Amino acid sequence: MHEAGEIEDFVALGLALNIAYLKEKHPIYMISDGISDKEAEKIGFMKFKSIDEAIEAATNDYGISSKINILPNGGETCPLIE
Repeated sequence: MHEAGEIEDFVALGLALNIAYLKEKHPIYMISDGISDKEAEKIGFMKFKSIDEAIEAATNDYGISSKINILPNGGETCPLIE
């Protein structure tokens, strides 16, 4: 792809690959004023209006004993999952 000139931004490519990997393993719930509901749906995120709404949805989906991670700057964070 690089040789064909199809990739212009390797940083964006790396972020996209990381997000794709995370989405395969874990659902991503989002609270953001900077991304529309339609954009969130396009990238495969579940968008909520508040943290309470997102936590309630995750608890309903995965049970009261489920573990969740809250990433305050999620767009700038790539968690290491072991």
